[in-house]
Amino acid sequence: MHWAARIQIFPAVILRLACKRCGDQNSDGLLALDKKGMTLLHHAVNPICQNVPDSSVYDLGSGEYLELSRWRSEGERRTPIEYLLELCPAALRVRRKDGALPIHVALFSGIPTIEEILAMLDAAPETLAQRDGQGLLPFMVAARMRYEDHLDKAFKLLLLNPELVRK
Repeated sequence: MHWAARIQIFPAVILRLACKRCGDQNSDGLLALDKKGMTLLHHAVNPICQNVPDSSVYDLGSGEYLELSRWRSEGERRTPIEYLLELCPAALRVRRKDGALPIHVALFSGIPTIEEILAMLDAAPETLAQRDGQGLLPFMVAARMRYEDHLDKAFKLLLLNPELVRK
């Protein structure tokens, strides 16, 4: 299930069914850590394969997949991050083995959009002021990365709480 959360082109229905089964069996199932000490949300914010349509399974004319619905498609409008936030917001407060929260992992990977980052902070606003295992606040993680909009993300995070600069 952790692997499925990490692959954005994975059929959405399968991950949804697996999460439902896991959640029904054990209330902490969606917070379970894998061998690397990561939850489903840690994997979803740092995908190994992004949502890139494959022309062999994607009808380029209609914009619909010919097989199971994928994330951000006609059949499933949400991203894996949005789905997991709705299903289990407590996962935002779970640290992986190195001390990073999902917000730190998301900013480190640079893949989640600013909207997804802000949705994470809406669900767990206290994580904005929490340091990772290296002592970095989320805005610091964003500022030190080198992806296209890293400084925009760092600035928007600082606007949410300018006092973080003093910490």
